[in-house]
Amino acid sequence: MNTLEGLEDARTRRAALVAQIEAIDAEIRDLVQAGVAEGLTGGEMAEAAGLTKQRISQIKRGGRQ
Repeated sequence: MNTLEGLEDARTRRAALVAQIEAIDAEIRDLVQAGVAEGLTGGEMAEAAGLTKQRISQIKRGGRQ
């Protein structure tokens, strides 16, 4: 594989990973909204998701996708 082919391959693999991350982020947004409906606290959700309480608050408000 030459350099250009390697770069194209890396670009393709990166695009696939970005798509996976975007799908996981959407799932987390849905789960946070479900958690709000269930009465979970931001702290509980933050700990379970490995996020900060501030990030959970952003997600609840629909901020910074």
